[in-house]
Amino acid sequence: MFHGDAKPSDPTQTGLRAFHLLRDAVVDCQRDGPAPGVDLAPLVLTAWSAVHGLATLWVDGALPFEGIEPERLAPQIAHMVSRMVAALARDAATT
Repeated sequence: MFHGDAKPSDPTQTGLRAFHLLRDAVVDCQRDGPAPGVDLAPLVLTAWSAVHGLATLWVDGALPFEGIEPERLAPQIAHMVSRMVAALARDAATT
């Protein structure tokens, strides 16, 4: 949807709901400890970018590499993204 001649558009209601779910998950991580209370925006943007990057590669069929099966790897990827966000938050809290 963001490739070629596509023009940027305002967020859709579905897109906003997805964004809010992700943002709320980061807020939950901040509240529960894995992502200390640092600036929310960079953490959310990092996670949003990661999931969009994966989705774009998946939809574009750009994951033909041996051993890369998004359907099977999705739970592990979600776990890794959450660990990445928590690590970034810890790092930001100490700087």
